[in-house]
Amino acid sequence: MRILGVVALLVLTQGLLGCSGRDVPWPPLAPSRVTPAVSQPVPVSVLVFTDARTGFATSDVRDAQEQILQFNSAGEIIWTVDGRHFPGYWINGRIEREIGAEVVFATKDGQRRAYLIFRLDYHHYEPPPHIVDLEVVGDHLVIIGDRPPVPLPGT
Repeated sequence: MRILGVVALLVLTQGLLGCSGRDVPWPPLAPSRVTPAVSQPVPVSVLVFTDARTGFATSDVRDAQEQILQFNSAGEIIWTVDGRHFPGYWINGRIEREIGAEVVFATKDGQRRAYLIFRLDYHHYEPPPHIVDLEVVGDHLVIIGDRPPVPLPGT
């Protein structure tokens, strides 16, 4: 019985130290530091606007000159004429900046389109919406205010 106990002790010791005893350092090493996971950047995607009445969806939004711009999930306006990105401010489908504009849908020449329009309120009187007229001047996307207003098609 005593031999059986010694054999069991030897087997247990070999199991703790490894087969040869050389693979396991003695004394045991301190636990290694846990390396924090590196967060992956969130992919940026182009926003798609959907007309609730018709189901028409597009990422292309037009200005008064029918120039196309897009918005992305990084909060940028993309000027598709040359691919430049400009910081934008959009929340819940509305462009939140000093301009008070939003994306709406209209039909022009039989095609459904999305437009960037002004939403003005003159003493609780809301005039017909006008399409925003944009241009790139230097390194800035600016609203051109000295051209005649362009009404939204169908208004």
